[in-house]
Amino acid sequence: MYQEILRKLLPADCLVFFDMEATEIRHQAISFGMVGLKKKSGKSLGELEEAFSYHTYLKTEDNIGEFVENLTGITPELIEKEGKTFSEALVEILNLLRPFSKKVYLSYSDSDLMILAHTIHKKINVEDNFFRMISNSYLDLQNYYSKRILSEKGKTLSLFKLASLLQVEEEDRKHDALSDSILLKNVFLQYFKREDLVYPLAIRSLQTSVIGKEVKSYLLEEVLVGREVSLSSFEQKVRTLL
Repeated sequence: MYQEILRKLLPADCLVFFDMEATEIRHQAISFGMVGLKKKSGKSLGELEEAFSYHTYLKTEDNIGEFVENLTGITPELIEKEGKTFSEALVEILNLLRPFSKKVYLSYSDSDLMILAHTIHKKINVEDNFFRMISNSYLDLQNYYSKRILSEKGKTLSLFKLASLLQVEEEDRKHDALSDSILLKNVFLQYFKREDLVYPLAIRSLQTSVIGKEVKSYLLEEVLVGREVSLSSFEQKVRTLL
């Protein structure tokens, strides 16, 4: 169960959930948040504890944009007062990550990688290496969940809608890089803890999801050979594909 995601996560000693907010036109980062979970022992994901949390506003030469200002509450005045250069922030970020030998980075949509790519200076080795480090050990949780849990119309869920379906309490602030990182972490943990919620949602999504094609093929094969497919065997097949 959960074989695909576990293969990527079990070797890691730290799971880093992160989120970024960006300018409207050039998609340069103006806010970065992350939360790290470390394993207490062994290779199991059963015992995780928070290792660190981090947030900063980032200076940019780009215009933030009216839409982004209204969505995030981030203004030029706030950036001027509290913002750091990406180079300054990166020193703090790397100091938090340094104690861990093998990290996996998780966000909700690879748009965060795009933002990071638009923010770094590729000619500065430490920034370029940071981008490569994240890219090489990255897991897009939106892509993972969208193959398992969809909306009733078969659409990919926003993080906030997925949190609601999994009965995860939302943070006070939406579109805040640290709050969204915490919410993603809590959704991730709930996904593993609450099988009673996950399985019914996955079964409901079968008609439109990738695993739906596999399960429907399985059911068709069973029907063709005249076997009776019980609800328990149907649910068991779903579990092997999650």
